[in-house]
Amino acid sequence: MQQLGEASARPDLPPPTLARLEVTLGALVDPALRPQAVEHNLRAAELGPTQSLAAVIHLAGLGEPDAAMRVAEGYLLRRGSVSVGVHKTASDPSITDQHRRITQMLFLPVAAELRQHPRFLRLCEDMGLAAYWDEAGGTPDFLG
Repeated sequence: MQQLGEASARPDLPPPTLARLEVTLGALVDPALRPQAVEHNLRAAELGPTQSLAAVIHLAGLGEPDAAMRVAEGYLLRRGSVSVGVHKTASDPSITDQHRRITQMLFLPVAAELRQHPRFLRLCEDMGLAAYWDEAGGTPDFLG
């Protein structure tokens, strides 16, 4: 929180992104802010792919695996209650030069609770990861 408050130390991000970081970090300190942080992240996820990736990580970190799963389904499968467009929008800052869907955020330590979600394996099946694991003859660490 302190880094975000110091203009010279904080990342060069658009004001809406900084506001979302502030409310999310604030909710980690004060659980009463959690509903506001969840809503803020769900709305931001619909702004584009970059915001969706951040929202999955933030929501998982807040201990909100169902909300994180809704964003992941919208981002990776374009289905469900969170609508994530295929292309970057003007409201979606480019953090990296990303032009394809990625799954890395699902397997970060912060998303461990998300991997326990009842719909997680179905997500992996529907996006083709389970078929890949079967073809490769491997078992992902979280299932081992």
